Amino acid sequence: MDLIPYLPALGAALLYSVQFTFTQYYRRECGGSLFATFLHTAGYNAVGFLVLFCIAGFRIRFTPLSFLFAALGGIDCIGYVYCSLRAFSRVNLSVYSLFSALGDLVLPSLAGLLFFREDVTPGKALCFILVAVSLFLTVNREKTGSGRHTEYLYCTGVFVLSGMGGVLSKVHSSMPGEKVDAASFAMLNAAVAAVVSVVLLAVVCAKQTPEERAARPKLTARVLGSIAVYGAVNKVAFYLLLLGLAMLPATVQYPLLAAGNIVFPAFIALALRQKPTKKELLSLLLAILGIVVLTMI
Repeated sequence: MDLIPYLPALGAALLYSVQFTFTQYYRRECGGSLFATFLHTAGYNAVGFLVLFCIAGFRIRFTPLSFLFAALGGIDCIGYVYCSLRAFSRVNLSVYSLFSALGDLVLPSLAGLLFFREDVTPGKALCFILVAVSLFLTVNREKTGSGRHTEYLYCTGVFVLSGMGGVLSKVHSSMPGEKVDAASFAMLNAAVAAVVSVVLLAVVCAKQTPEERAARPKLTARVLGSIAVYGAVNKVAFYLLLLGLAMLPATVQYPLLAAGNIVFPAFIALALRQKPTKKELLSLLLAILGIVVLTMI
């Protein structure tokens, strides 16, 4: 069986697994205020645009249709980052990852089934179930943060906005009409998100009191570095997902992405000599089984 079509989704899952480290670091250093959010989205999208511009051979294409979907995706990206930074102060990483991965798993897959008439095969159905169970096993139920209503409000935002990014990409790839290539679409997405973030950042700065200005997070070399690395990793991962959509249906790519988001962090933890629990090992085995089922059946 040809495994090449599955490589972009697995590569994206690996990169997305790495980026969580930089999001957590930025949240610890800068918090989750509107100023911190728009600073982060402006910076990482600008860096991501430059990285993709180099990958594309210093070229970018434009069509009105692609720009519309890229703009919607860029706005979705800003909302996702804001909800992520707020959620990190209220729930642990495993709960946040569950909502993010389930959004990636459920919404694009449902869009593929309901609107694009993608087939439901035994392999797809079994993989979906295995990955969903695996995700729930990763949750650490230790309570963190404040009230449940607030924490799950932001987690619901993470779920919806994470999944909507995949839905918008799927709809764009399936639309008739002239469209740009994957790299150009990712660059348009980054450009819109960066410009909108800069405008919103200027508005926030203009409305800040002297006390709020004095309390702004310090932009150390490590903070700026975390923004830059996050931008490069995130946008290359998005580019790989767009490449994957040209080769795989959404009902295959996004369950594979969710499974990869379980498998790769587990292997990273093992490489760092972090001893997994029995639940984590079972979750890992179910995710690997889901990948095998999806690619073989």
